[in-house]
Parts: sequence; structure tokens; C-alpha cells
Amino acid sequence: MLNFFYFSQIDSTQDWLIGQIKKESFTLPACVGSDQQTKGRGSRQNVWDNVENALMFSFAFEEIGLPNDLPRQSISIYVGFLLKEWLLKLGCNVWLKWPNDLYQGRSKIGGILTQKVGKYIVCGIGLNLVSSTYSALNLKWDSEIKKAKILEFVEFFFKFPTWAYIFQNYKLEFQKNFDFTFHFENKEICFSHTSLCDDGSLLWENQRIYSLR
Repeated sequence: MLNFFYFSQIDSTQDWLIGQIKKESFTLPACVGSDQQTKGRGSRQNVWDNVENALMFSFAFEEIGLPNDLPRQSISIYVGFLLKEWLLKLGCNVWLKWPNDLYQGRSKIGGILTQKVGKYIVCGIGLNLVSSTYSALNLKWDSEIKKAKILEFVEFFFKFPTWAYIFQNYKLEFQKNFDFTFHFENKEICFSHTSLCDDGSLLWENQRIYSLR
């Protein structure tokens, strides 16, 4: 049974959920969503910028629930790809930029933040639905629709397909990264100069690069 919470405003769904896990406030799996975040967390310690309307939620579950073949350093890819697949079913033309950003064309519309807390995995998701400043999915969902969609995605995610299935499909579209670069050890590297390894890492000049997040 999923414990589900939804707020009109919260500091951070990720921080709130982690705090509740540490206090053992309820059993997991659990999920929390909010219409607004005042201190939303992004990748690399960045702050998640608020937009007019966003889908923001975090969910947590026991690590033992993940498929045995999933390399733990590639959890963000695993979550991100399933989020992308779910959005495609809703008619959103998005793709996963390695390792945890959701893009629409050449513009970022959301991201995934994953971390381990004890024996649990906590996943935070933020998607721009409507924005006059940033790229967005242009989905005018109210709170009730967002609650339903969050629960729909979590149910979709908890089917836990194998990493082999995820990777087989992700590698077919990895070339969508090739027009982009990333920074590693003070160097700007083009994705087209890398190759995707079976464990989700990148191979560049005989170096393995794991998730930067």
C-alpha cells in the first residue's frame, strides 16, 4: 500500500520525504507531491526554479525492490527512462539526456534526482507543465489531475522492468545526446566522442564516466 501525501506548498518534496523516512513516520513505499516548492532541489546542489505550473513529487521505496541486474550508479537513467516512456504514452515528445534530464527537442523541461537513504531509494521528479520563462510540456493540469498523474506514474514505475530491457531501448536513442556537451574534470566533452557502456556509464579516452549527479 502506497502512502501518498499532497501539499499546496512545501519547502522540498525530496527533503520532506527524507525527513519522514529518518523519523520512521510511516511505512514505505511512499510518495509526496506539491503544487509549489519554496526550496526545490535540482541537480548538483542547484535550486529548482519555480514556474507557473509544474509536476513536482518524490517517492521512496526499499532498494531491494529494484531489479537485480540494475547497476546502482545508473538508477537515474533507469528512473528517467521510465518517466520518458510514461510521458510518451501521454503524447509528450520527450527524450532522456544522459543521465537524468528530460528534454523536448533541444530544451530541458524537467529532471530526476535520486539518492540512497539507508535501505531506501528516494527519487525526486520535477517537470515544467506551463511556463512563460522556460520550456514546458504545455499541460494545464490542476491539482486533482496532478495527483492522479503522480499515482499513475508511480504504479507504472513499480512494475520494475529489468535493466536489460531499459538499456536495450535507451542505447537505441543515445545518439540524441550527440549535439550536446558535458563537463568532466574541468574539460568540456562532446557526447559524440563517448560511447555508452552496458552499465550506463560513458567511455571516453579509456576512462569510465559514471552518472554526474
